[in-house]
Amino acid sequence: MTGAFAQAGFLFSDDSYIRRAVKSIGFMEENFLVDGDLLRTCYSNQEGLITNLAKPIPGCVDDFANVIGALLDLFQATSLPKYIKLALEVWKLTFDLILTPIPIILTPLIVL
Repeated sequence: MTGAFAQAGFLFSDDSYIRRAVKSIGFMEENFLVDGDLLRTCYSNQEGLITNLAKPIPGCVDDFANVIGALLDLFQATSLPKYIKLALEVWKLTFDLILTPIPIILTPLIVL
């Protein structure tokens, strides 16, 4: 959704859409990029404040990809380097947490 707002603001020259995308990315930075990880969800407590579970749910590869895509869309719409820098930081997280090669134990193929 964030990327769609950024794209719409860029295509229609409508700052209200871009402001929504900027606000959304700010929310993500504050609540989803926590302790060097991207979280999948956050919740509101009984007082209506944003909170996370005691053991937060980490993001999946598609969460990382969607955030990076939204940041690139927002960079295109605003030309502000902070969004491309944040996209690169999230890409680095993606690489470190998800795409780092994991040793695979191969079992011999048994042909009968």
